Amino acid sequence: QALQVAQGSQVLQVAQGSRVLQVAQGSRVLQVAQGSRVLQVAELKKQMVLAENEMRDLRNAFQLLHGEVLERLNSLSSQREQVQQQLVRLQEENDQLVGKHSVAAETLQNERIDFPDSVEDLQELLLKCRDDLIRSKLASERLEEDVRTLQCENQLLRAQMDAEQAGRVSMEDNLSAELDNLKTELHQVKRECKVQQGSVENLQLTLTAHQETISDLKSRLDTALRAKGVPVISERVSAMSERVLAISERVSVMSEGVLAMSERVSV
Repeated sequence: QALQVAQGSQVLQVAQGSRVLQVAQGSRVLQVAQGSRVLQVAELKKQMVLAENEMRDLRNAFQLLHGEVLERLNSLSSQREQVQQQLVRLQEENDQLVGKHSVAAETLQNERIDFPDSVEDLQELLLKCRDDLIRSKLASERLEEDVRTLQCENQLLRAQMDAEQAGRVSMEDNLSAELDNLKTELHQVKRECKVQQGSVENLQLTLTAHQETISDLKSRLDTALRAKGVPVISERVSAMSERVLAISERVSVMSEGVLAMSERVSV
């Protein structure tokens, strides 16, 4: 009977060892698959970080450029208003001068012609009239020159404002296109993260099933060995159980990392 018990124990140990080897092989396959998934998740994290950095840089550049363009447009608008005000002022002065001389001309036209009696007085009057005419002519020419200069400056400022406005619109379009591309890449990374998350969950379920199988085998082996009077489970089964637990913990950590990455992508 002792020989039969020993033979039965050996048979159970051989069967149990075969099952343990199968579980070990499955665990190794899961380890390889889990390592590949870890590499894929790490690559996705790297891509996501790069995409987030690019989006942040583009957003900062866009805000900086937008502020500079607005500041420049405000400066040009202020300069244009000043030029316009100066132009209006000069035009009013010109109108006043023209009106002043026109009134003086009407007054002179209605006045009675009274020439001086002496030649010296007549010459003095002619010189005075000539000086008034020269001053009026010079003032009119200066006003016309100032008006032309201000008109040219006004046109130049308007052209600069139009050019900067067109450049700002073009830059905004380019930045918007780049932001759209980055958003598309982020959505793709998000989808890949979801796929990887599903794979990690499947791995975790498989590991859990293997862990339950090992626990069941361990319990059955302990029961059989106790019934036969043989010491309880071997160190090999205990080591295999510890390895499966370690793999399960790594998969849990990887699953948490994928979940955190998915939340960051969603934000």
